[in-house]
Amino acid sequence: MAETSASEVQTEVETLEAGDFSSLLQREFKPKSDQAKEAVEFAVKTLAEQALQYTTLVSKDVIKSIESMIAAIDKKITDQLNVILHHPDFQALESAWRGLH
Repeated sequence: MAETSASEVQTEVETLEAGDFSSLLQREFKPKSDQAKEAVEFAVKTLAEQALQYTTLVSKDVIKSIESMIAAIDKKITDQLNVILHHPDFQALESAWRGLH
């Protein structure tokens, strides 16, 4: 009888879990092309990375966690837009554009 090491068993489990997850994505999202499949996988990977990076935002309530992540993204976008809208070059362009009417 051949003995298998704990690392071999762990690798097999990880492979099965990754395969199960991949098949779940395929079944639930039904991407029509390889490009769509890659986009779904990238989106899920990005979500997982964000969840791991911002562990303070992640709670046991999934909806609350997602809403917290959306709020964080919204704040970043708001801050960036405020910088653009209040920049003197943009305000000069806006003033010139308004003068056309």
